[in-house]
Amino acid sequence: MKIEKEIRTQIFHVDNVLIHYEPQKKETSKLAVPLKEDKQSVSEHFGEVPYFYLATIRKRDGTFISEAYHRNLFATEEREMALK
Repeated sequence: MKIEKEIRTQIFHVDNVLIHYEPQKKETSKLAVPLKEDKQSVSEHFGEVPYFYLATIRKRDGTFISEAYHRNLFATEEREMALK
């Protein structure tokens, strides 16, 4: 809306402005897998797991650019229950 208003302000006799945004294509994908304490078993609880396996994968050929295990620093944090 701000861009449309600016165009109408600076260019006379513009009735309609159509802005089509084409997102930039990314060369890589990020993968995050929640892991249990053994770093081998996948957990069903994303927020409470002790570890995450994180990987960056190049889309064009599936090559792993980087991969690492990270401890979940917030696994033991208390959370507020969502109101229903």
